[in-house]
Amino acid sequence: MAGASPWHPPSITMRHVESNITFRPFKSVDEAEAVASQIKKFHGELWVQPKGPGFILRNGAGEVFDTSGMVTGFQERPGMMIIVHPGSLCGSYHTSWGFSAMQLEALLSEIHAWRGQFVVFHGDLSDEVPHYAGVKRAIEHARAAGAKDYTVDSSEQELKAGAKEVFQAFRLKGTPTFVTGAWSDEGDGCVTTVAEQLRKLGADVKVSAHSPNDEQA
Repeated sequence: MAGASPWHPPSITMRHVESNITFRPFKSVDEAEAVASQIKKFHGELWVQPKGPGFILRNGAGEVFDTSGMVTGFQERPGMMIIVHPGSLCGSYHTSWGFSAMQLEALLSEIHAWRGQFVVFHGDLSDEVPHYAGVKRAIEHARAAGAKDYTVDSSEQELKAGAKEVFQAFRLKGTPTFVTGAWSDEGDGCVTTVAEQLRKLGADVKVSAHSPNDEQA
């Protein structure tokens, strides 16, 4: 597997946006998720994480939200988006029975909206990306934001090894990590395999609801 050179982010620190803000953590996960559902469309995917005796919400950009639903601080280390096999979002997906132009557009919109770090796992079909304008623009956006490219085939061994390499290189323990791309079939999808491995290693993982899977076919 050909990997990118390891990049070492700064250590996590919490800093309030204004010194006169009284930080009010959530008392429960349910309370935090209720607020997340209300503000997600404005601030992107949100993670509930422990903070002292309570919980906070944070997004991929590292912004932190409390019970007010407002940005009350930020963490220096942003979240990570891993795009798995973008080439599989091209010809093979477009010709599948489960193809949905709206679903693909939603997935690509998530990539454009992400304000954290990017990693791209390229597979055998990445040579198709330049021929599919929407996917091409999304990958170009990720690269413009400093994405690190890895070559990772579709075998379980390679996917797990790639996930481990990224986890260690970017120190993803406890870091909000969003896995997208193709495919998210239960048990053996490439997106699923990467996400499960990262979760086992200690990353705070979510999988895109718009990643295609066989159940949609």
